[in-house]
Amino acid sequence: MSAAFARDPLDPRRARMTADDVRETMLATAAHLVNERGLTVSLQHIPLDAIVAMSGVARSAVYRIWPKRDQFFEDLLLELAAHPESSPSVLDGPTLDAALDALTGVVEHFPELLSTQRGRERAIVEVCRQGAQANYDSIERRRTWRTYMSLSAAVLSYSEPMRGRLEHEIHKTQQRFIDQMSRFYSAMGSALGRRVRTEFVPPPPAKPWSTLAASGSAVMEGMVLRSTGTLAGLQVPTFEVGPIPFDPFSTGSAQKWSPPAISFTSMLLAMTEGVSDSEYAEVPIEARVNAAASVVRELQLEIERDRGR
Repeated sequence: MSAAFARDPLDPRRARMTADDVRETMLATAAHLVNERGLTVSLQHIPLDAIVAMSGVARSAVYRIWPKRDQFFEDLLLELAAHPESSPSVLDGPTLDAALDALTGVVEHFPELLSTQRGRERAIVEVCRQGAQANYDSIERRRTWRTYMSLSAAVLSYSEPMRGRLEHEIHKTQQRFIDQMSRFYSAMGSALGRRVRTEFVPPPPAKPWSTLAASGSAVMEGMVLRSTGTLAGLQVPTFEVGPIPFDPFSTGSAQKWSPPAISFTSMLLAMTEGVSDSEYAEVPIEARVNAAASVVRELQLEIERDRGR
C-alpha cells in the first residue's frame, strides 16, 4: 500500500496522473486514515470529500473512476481486507524480537537448561511468557483490530458477489499470517526441542505448526477484545491484565505473569511435546539458535515489504 498521498494541488504531476495513480493514491490515503483512527463501525463516518482533499487528487478524476460514493468504499473495504495492517493478527516485529531475545538470553545465561528435557520446558515457558506479553501489548496498542471487527461485520452485510470477494481477501490475509507464524513457531520449537503433538498436526499441505499458530492468534485476539470491555458494541466483563509475580508452571522461578501470557503458554505446552535428550543433542544448540534467528530476520524483511506496499 503506497504511503504517497496528499499530493500538492499545484504539483504539475497531478495533471498527469493515470487512472491507476488516482486509484492507488485515493485508496492509500483512505486506508492510512482508517488505520490511524481505527474503523469503529463502518466507513460511513469518513467523508469522501475529505479523502479527496487529503490525497490531492482532482475531484473530477475521482468521480470518473467511482461515479457513486458506495463504489469507492467497496473498493476501500477490499483494499483493507487484503492488507496485513488491517488485521489484529498482523506479523509483529517487536514480538518476534522479544521471543528471540528471550531465547538468546537463556542460551547466554542459563545454557544448562537446554541439556535436559525438563530444563528446555522451563526455557520455553520463559520464552512464551515474554513473547506472549509483547504480542498482547502490541495488539492492544494498535487500532487495527477495530478495523478487522468492522470488516468481519461488513462481510455479513453484503450480498454476493461483494461478500465472496471480501471473504476471499480476508482469508488470504489470515492464511498468509498463519503460514508466517508457523515458520516462526517451527524455528523456535526446534531451538527449544519442542514439536507439535501428532493430534494437532493438520493434514498436508498445511504446515505442521499451523493449528497452533491459528489457535495462538485466536487467544491473543480474544484477550484484547475482552480487555477493552467492548465486544461488537456490547459492554462485556473485563479482566485484570496486570502482571502478577508467581510460578504457574512450576519452573522453580516466580516471574510476572498476565492472563494472556498464561493462556498462550498453557495452550502451547498442551499442543506440543519435548523431544528426547538424545534427539536434541543431534544438532548443536548454536546451530538451532542461528536457524531461529535467520527465520526471524526473514520475517522482519517481510514485515518491511508489507509496510511498503
